Amino acid sequence: MPKKIMFLHCSNEYAGAENISLSIAKALKERGFDVVYCSPTGPIRQYINGHFNDIRYLAINNFNLRNIRNAINREKPDIVHAADFRVSMYMALLGKPYVVHLHNNASWIKKKSLFTCMLLYTLNHSVGNIYVSKSIEEEFVFSKYVRKNTQVIENVVLKDRVLRGAEEKNNKKYDIGFFGRLTEPKDPLRFLKIVKQISDKIPNVSVLMVGKSDGTLDTEIQEYIGENKLNVNVIGFQQNPYKYMKSCRIIIMPSKWEGFGLTAVEAMILGKPVLSTDVGGLKDVQRDTGNICYTDSEFTIKSIDLLTNKKDYVENSDEVKKAVERFTNIDSYINRIVSVYGYGNQK
Repeated sequence: MPKKIMFLHCSNEYAGAENISLSIAKALKERGFDVVYCSPTGPIRQYINGHFNDIRYLAINNFNLRNIRNAINREKPDIVHAADFRVSMYMALLGKPYVVHLHNNASWIKKKSLFTCMLLYTLNHSVGNIYVSKSIEEEFVFSKYVRKNTQVIENVVLKDRVLRGAEEKNNKKYDIGFFGRLTEPKDPLRFLKIVKQISDKIPNVSVLMVGKSDGTLDTEIQEYIGENKLNVNVIGFQQNPYKYMKSCRIIIMPSKWEGFGLTAVEAMILGKPVLSTDVGGLKDVQRDTGNICYTDSEFTIKSIDLLTNKKDYVENSDEVKKAVERFTNIDSYINRIVSVYGYGNQK
């Protein structure tokens, strides 16, 4: 009988961590594993139906211990693949076998607190742990006390899926793109300040912002765009972001923190130069590109060069496509995931 893996998420929406879980689930299913994706009911159901319709989806009404326990008792998974700290903590309380998959190196993991003590507890009561970047291991304040099998496994992206999504027609073209939640960690306001500096040199530079908002920065974003008369189109969350990535010449990521940097990898697959900060996994993703920027001035100068110098743009585009290849080997990636589960390469 095949081993059953339940992917458990507390979010009912689609973002980077959900993308990775579904990609792993798809690859495991192709190897003969029994997989199920479980989360509170919401927009994620539509996304799975449209993009991962071979993955069985189990909805729960609310993310709480009772509903999780009921779902696990119904499905009887061999292992629960817990997608973040909160999910992992619930699994530790339930005492069922689980693997922790940390996608985020939020600033709170650097300091001793009740939350970091709880995180250490969950990591030491799991079957095994996965960090998506070396930075999580380095920044977690109690990292040296983690006793369980823990591996740094950088995410991979289903390259063919990105390329297929980019083939969908989109007539509108843009100079600069922003892809990510319109929230503090992604720093959309700094992005707009950089755009303002670029637009002072390249009048009416065209800009696209794609990503879901939680409402906290909406007013400031719209006011800044209006007051500075910027040519920015904010279109919110998109089921297929890849056709919009393809329509942008460059991508700017001024993130305050990133567990891995999935957006950068996806854009680089399409040959798009990604200018970013060096936080979290981005410094690993950008290791061979020369596209890390430390100041607004660096972002501005580099952007202007790429937008106005065709030779530099073509060379940079070729470099990022080469640099990103190491994040597209799904077979090697799944072998390592399965090793954390403690299983052989089930076929």
